[in-house]
Amino acid sequence: MDVVISMFNFPQVNQEYFKSFITIHFIFILFLIVISFHPLPYGRYSGANLKLNGTITWILMESPSLLIPLYMIWNSNNKSLSFFSSQILYLIPFMVHYFHRCLIYPFHLCNYCIPLYTGLIAVCYTSFNGYLQAAYILNLPDHPMSPLEMLRYLIGIVIFIVGMGINMHADYYLIKLSKNKKYKGQYFIPRGYLFEYISCPNFFAETLEWLGYAISNWTLCSWGFFFQTFFTLIPRGYHHHKYYQDKLKDYPVGRRAVIPFIL
Repeated sequence: MDVVISMFNFPQVNQEYFKSFITIHFIFILFLIVISFHPLPYGRYSGANLKLNGTITWILMESPSLLIPLYMIWNSNNKSLSFFSSQILYLIPFMVHYFHRCLIYPFHLCNYCIPLYTGLIAVCYTSFNGYLQAAYILNLPDHPMSPLEMLRYLIGIVIFIVGMGINMHADYYLIKLSKNKKYKGQYFIPRGYLFEYISCPNFFAETLEWLGYAISNWTLCSWGFFFQTFFTLIPRGYHHHKYYQDKLKDYPVGRRAVIPFIL
């Protein structure tokens, strides 16, 4: 494990502590790989159970990933921490994503309900991941980025921005269609944009976001988060695609599931 650690940015203090969290992170990835053959039981695949208001539940689910890093930055003992510190620059993409997901996106949802157990599991995960990302990155040594590190960071940020832009466009396009009375209470075939190539541009784009995040800060916890996203959303996109093919007889034959021209 020490050989792997040497390839990434890793805190110089509390190393055994962070090794334990990283181990849990990657055990969860293996778990996701094992269960990826079946749809995760939330959304259209959830059964009849207690469901909560979607907007409020979504805010509660996503907020730990925003509030925990903010709290840890505010209470950091690192007096040299500033907006341009490498640690803050590494955390910015993570917090920008969850600012949008927590404080903007939920208010656009319409008549959306979330199962209670889904909300509880999500709060546990976002609390764990929000803490790990912030604690790990804030414990990295603060040093000016080398030209190579800055290039890698900028490449990752560009990928992140592109992914977030595609994700937002796809999400709000689907929300707009769901609010259209013409499609009320039924499934429809989205047209135009990336929907001509894949069934789930939103899943593809969110995975792209976290790939950019992982490249930008090059930590084990960020790569773990990327792979967790990958093995959650890519299989889910594939299951959505098969669902549409089975339910909609005129679904486009050449359209892929979640990765253009590949899957």
